[in-house]
Amino acid sequence: MTLELSPLARLELRDARDFYDRERDGLGQEFLDEIEALLARAAESPTQFPHVRRSRARRALAERFPYQIVFFVFPDRVRVIAVAHQHRRPSYWRDRS
Repeated sequence: MTLELSPLARLELRDARDFYDRERDGLGQEFLDEIEALLARAAESPTQFPHVRRSRARRALAERFPYQIVFFVFPDRVRVIAVAHQHRRPSYWRDRS
């Protein structure tokens, strides 16, 4: 299935990568590698991930980093609307489509 990232999700991904690069050289790439693997799993089998409560969106949790991807499943694509920290500003993305 085709995977698309919204412009805001792309920005969040880049900002998080940059944050981790400032923490330790190379850590940003490790973050990016994990999120890219998670995105691939979501594109391959999106229904394996649970729905977000009171939403049509689904979420996939990263294992090493406290991030989640939030996405919608359409017949022809998976649209990622957020690359969100799990503990900061919960549900800030709910108005996105």
